[in-house]
Amino acid sequence: MNKKIRSVLSDRKSRYIGMVIGFFYFLIYKVSINDFFFGATVRKFDVKFLGNWATMMFHSRGPYIWEPIGYFKFPFGVILNISPLNILLGLLVTVLVSFNVSLFVYTLFLPKTCRIPKSYTGFFGMILGFFTGFVCCVPTFLIPFTSLIGGLTTFFIAIRLYLIPIILVLLTYSAYSTLKRLPETIH
Repeated sequence: MNKKIRSVLSDRKSRYIGMVIGFFYFLIYKVSINDFFFGATVRKFDVKFLGNWATMMFHSRGPYIWEPIGYFKFPFGVILNISPLNILLGLLVTVLVSFNVSLFVYTLFLPKTCRIPKSYTGFFGMILGFFTGFVCCVPTFLIPFTSLIGGLTTFFIAIRLYLIPIILVLLTYSAYSTLKRLPETIH
């Protein structure tokens, strides 16, 4: 299994595409949980951390969303809230999404002799992973579509508690099952 992971990660094209998608996924995730946004314009860089950051770090704003313990303000109004548990969860899902994308791209360009069926189960799990970033702020994400699918907002808010664990399991299973089907030696 380690050789297969190394061969996927050593492929430059799939690794690059996975990293780019992962970067944008993490950015969308941070925006959707309101940890990265645009605020008032400042002239200089500013950093501030709460005095009680150790107790606030574990204070939850909602399911799988934790309070920030500080922020970075950049010129032109870019504000990045620092919430270690949000960053940790976001990085975990981002790594899984990036690896699944890399694996998907890698298997697309394998020779036909590998006999890996071109199924989209891995791609399906990866696409579901993209929605975890939107699920935490479904009302904001669905505002343009409320006239069409307004009833789905409350549905997504109600099931949000279960979606992130399901996504973690689906992405992990997707990567494992695809890796299992890869041949041991790939040229």
